[in-house]
Amino acid sequence: MSKHGHLHLLKSGLLTLIQDRGRSGFQHLGVPPGGVMDRFSAEVANQLVGNAADSPVLEITMLGPQIRFENLLQIESAGQ
Repeated sequence: MSKHGHLHLLKSGLLTLIQDRGRSGFQHLGVPPGGVMDRFSAEVANQLVGNAADSPVLEITMLGPQIRFENLLQIESAGQ
């Protein structure tokens, strides 16, 4: 099993996003911080696969995507 691999996103699903912790400190310029909706779950998922807590995640809501993995990877699902 590889920590680094390739995947193909065949269909994005409804509201599938690549998210990180966002950017704070720019609200005074009118830029919202953005980032994951559920920070705790993103950090838990990253920890379970051995990533840094602030690594980007796929945030999947409603209808999930169709993904083809090119090799064995460790993935994690966290949150509700």
